[in-house]
Amino acid sequence: MPEQPDETTPGDGATSAESGESASGQEAPGDSASEQSESAGAADGGSETPGDAGEGEDAGTDESASEPDASSDSADDQSESAGDDSSGDAGDGADEGTDAGAVEAARNDADTNFGGESPDETVAPCPVEVAGGAKKPGNLEVTVLDAKTGKPIPGATVDITGPAASSGTTDDSGKVQKNGVPAGDYTATAKNPGYTTEKGTAPVPAGGTGKIEIKLTPITVTITLAQPVACPGHPLEITAAGSPAGGTYAWTITVPAGDLVDAAGTTTRSGDKVNLRGFQSDTTTGDIPAQTAKIGVTYTYTNGQTAAANQDVVIHEIKFQLTDDSISKSPTAANETATVLDITFGASATMSTDPKVEIDLDASCPRKTDCAKNHQTGWLQTVLTSVVDLRYTHTRIQVTPPMPVRDAIAGVVAPFYLAPIPFTGDKDKQTVHHEDSPGVKAPWTDPRPASPAPPPPKNKQLRSVIRSMSFTAWLVVQNIEWFAHHPADCYAFVGHFDWSMSITVAVDFTKAVGSRGSPHSSPPTVPAKISKGKGGSSPDLGAVVYNTTANDPANQHVDPAPEI
Repeated sequence: MPEQPDETTPGDGATSAESGESASGQEAPGDSASEQSESAGAADGGSETPGDAGEGEDAGTDESASEPDASSDSADDQSESAGDDSSGDAGDGADEGTDAGAVEAARNDADTNFGGESPDETVAPCPVEVAGGAKKPGNLEVTVLDAKTGKPIPGATVDITGPAASSGTTDDSGKVQKNGVPAGDYTATAKNPGYTTEKGTAPVPAGGTGKIEIKLTPITVTITLAQPVACPGHPLEITAAGSPAGGTYAWTITVPAGDLVDAAGTTTRSGDKVNLRGFQSDTTTGDIPAQTAKIGVTYTYTNGQTAAANQDVVIHEIKFQLTDDSISKSPTAANETATVLDITFGASATMSTDPKVEIDLDASCPRKTDCAKNHQTGWLQTVLTSVVDLRYTHTRIQVTPPMPVRDAIAGVVAPFYLAPIPFTGDKDKQTVHHEDSPGVKAPWTDPRPASPAPPPPKNKQLRSVIRSMSFTAWLVVQNIEWFAHHPADCYAFVGHFDWSMSITVAVDFTKAVGSRGSPHSSPPTVPAKISKGKGGSSPDLGAVVYNTTANDPANQHVDPAPEI
């Protein structure tokens, strides 16, 4: 049988049987009659017929070829056939001595091979194979695009699996081209920094090109503030939104005085929601200056790729206006009653002041009323030194609590000396009263059962009283929310002053009550005005207060003394 050609495609070597083209595609449709006659006459020389795919019997082996009449008849028939039909494959194993019926049979066979008598039909493609039946190789083209913009992504890494595994990097057009790969199904995985990792599949046909288009979604993260500006001490909610969803968040903060906290106020650096809380005061001016927090978040997607965002957040300033800052003073008096020598204030409090403090919020504050109410003003006072020395005839009683110690009126919320006053709104002005009158009550006779009691009674008589104290007082504004988490540094120090009192009274028991003590008064040392800011020392904010520790028997010492 004739050999089949390697490849036949529709419209290529497949035309109507009446066109004059050979079944093998070796004769052009326009071959002249003389060429056909020559071909027909060649039978005398033993050549193959036109269109024979090769493998026909040699003409010299056919006995009829040696008979002149038969040879002549065959040549005439072939010449006639060439004039009637351009279909060239009349060979199919028949010798040159076939009769007209055999030629007609060959013609019909050719019609069948080319799809019948319809001149418009084409031949379906044959499988593309190479020697041995294997398919021809093909090409694979992978294109990587940005899913949002549709633009190519150059420099993306592409890993290819399939009949032939490989990898590559996309060019400026976002493509990776692999030529001459075995036919079959391929999967391409594309990745690029800052993008999702995605896959695509496509078959590579034998002798053809398979195309895979992969769209990578950019990984992004944004920061949103619940308010455009943060208020001092008040938590500002900050939300991060990573896309695509499903990743994790890591936060950073750089701020002079602040932190990122969760809803409970605990420091945190993770999660999609955090709260910025910051507060600092200027110890010189007593104001709360503005500060800028630099917030950063890194969003890590499930494939390990990241995106980052940064946001500067302003914590607005608050100023405090101090007026009526004068301080009054009154001498400490030695008042005599029938039972005691009472060291106390005279006509008025030993020290007294009534300054006014106004809160002025920055214009950028987004929540003025609530922000103002988050602040309250009051006094802090620390006892620096204290002397209580009562001298009886044979006994000395001293009170020596550890110093310094917080000073406060009983029942007042810590750490204030007197109850603080909250602000009610922006520009609110509050009068912040402060007064103090240190003293001691000394019985004329030692009342303690353990005191010396031999006759005469003069052994228990009071001989002298020494009382002195020194203080620092601070006029402050407390940030209430900051105090809940940072009690030691929640204050703006609007003003301060140091003051003291001291009196030593000698007692002459031979005189009547009302004139036994001398002197009867002593002025305190008090400045005329409150000084701005914090000053050079810091308040004692401990839990212990002076009155508690002074009344502790462990701090009261009773010692024998030479008779005076």
